[in-house]
Amino acid sequence: MKHKNLIITGAIFAVLLIYVLMTQTGDKGFNTLTLPKIPTITYENLEKITVQKSGETIIFSKQEEAWQITEPINFPAEKQKMDSLTRMLGEILITNLVTEQAEQAADFGLNSQTAMTLILAGDNKTVELRLGAVNKSSTHTYVQLPGDQKIYQLLGDFTQQLNRPALEWRSLRVYDFSTDQVTGLSIEQKGKPALRIAKEQEVKEEIVKHSAQGVTPPALPARMVWKEKNSNTVLNDPKVNQLLNAFTRLAAHKILDTHEWQKKPIAQVKVQTLEGEKVLEILQFQEKEQKYLVRRADDTMIYEIGKYQGDNLLKTVEELK
Repeated sequence: MKHKNLIITGAIFAVLLIYVLMTQTGDKGFNTLTLPKIPTITYENLEKITVQKSGETIIFSKQEEAWQITEPINFPAEKQKMDSLTRMLGEILITNLVTEQAEQAADFGLNSQTAMTLILAGDNKTVELRLGAVNKSSTHTYVQLPGDQKIYQLLGDFTQQLNRPALEWRSLRVYDFSTDQVTGLSIEQKGKPALRIAKEQEVKEEIVKHSAQGVTPPALPARMVWKEKNSNTVLNDPKVNQLLNAFTRLAAHKILDTHEWQKKPIAQVKVQTLEGEKVLEILQFQEKEQKYLVRRADDTMIYEIGKYQGDNLLKTVEELK
């Protein structure tokens, strides 16, 4: 009886082992053949990514620390999408040989219109891959290497990452810089008094008035405060910071590609920074969609932002006290 139980236990273990090996290595199971090694270009060292597919070639180039789409359009690339993509490309791994029969390439999507060529450059290396379909469990992508007719599997679903048109890679950031650079701000909007505030160094005597007794001006550090221009009223610092963050970290919901605008804006937000002035025009509030249309004053690109984002930008002095 014990011998019979051992046989059953051993058979179950063998089945489980085969299952684990197959799920970890793709459709064709565990393969002990020596697999080709793809030169590693870590995501930090990637400098250029080219995706060639039917009807479109997309090229991403790293400029300083940010990625830029340079073909077929010239536009900043979305940071989150590029971070996800570059980390995936920095860990490319062939896990299995599928077949040595090149004539079967069509069966794995390598000769179809959905196939794509991926070229990576950086760290004085170039890597080229021909990508086909994804396996049934969506864990691996079929691939061919230059000069090699064999068909392999790459770990991961590369098509899900790469099969986007260039327009979907565009950054939705309207502005993205530190609030520490801001020295002044003004808001002009219809039907409300203009807001004009500036960052100033508070006079030490004013600090003493609000300090504990016995503290003298030389013992106190100077501090920067926000005030309404031509007024000594100190504004609420958290409220001002909320307004600044709404501007300096402004991200749109989408870009309106075919939208032209000839009307005057309903409001204008001007921010003075250490590097110069940045101006945002608020073009319209769409009541039905509960969205604002905005654009940078030096650009024709129109962005759509949420009502709460627009409301956070359109503040009055009374709301900042």
